[in-house]
Amino acid sequence: MAAITTKEFLARLNAGEKDFSSLDLRGIDLSKRDLRQLNFRNAILSDANLEKADLRFSDLQGANLARANLTDTDLYRGKLMQAYLEGVSLIRTKFLGADLSGAVLKDAILQDTNFFYARMPDRTLRLGRVSYVALMQTQYPGLF
Repeated sequence: MAAITTKEFLARLNAGEKDFSSLDLRGIDLSKRDLRQLNFRNAILSDANLEKADLRFSDLQGANLARANLTDTDLYRGKLMQAYLEGVSLIRTKFLGADLSGAVLKDAILQDTNFFYARMPDRTLRLGRVSYVALMQTQYPGLF
């Protein structure tokens, strides 16, 4: 499967496409984009720039987000079950009400990250640099 470029992705998005499941979007730049309610299930988004992207209500179940930049990204009520989040930048990222059940979150940079009302991974977490993580009403006993 060939990787889709940012230009190709935006052309498909502007044409009204909402299903980007199982696509190779490695290294794509979708910063500051409105990506609400899109389907990225099982997509490869490793090394993607999603800084300041609006991913509210999007489906990222099983997506590979290794080393992605999710700084200032809004993932409100996002579906991230079984997502792979190794080495991601989660600075000021909002996971309010998101479902991260079964997700792999390791070596991540968390700073001012909001997990309010989120469902967290049921696996052991290995975090990188951590500075102020909001976990109010988070469904994950014994996170740290």
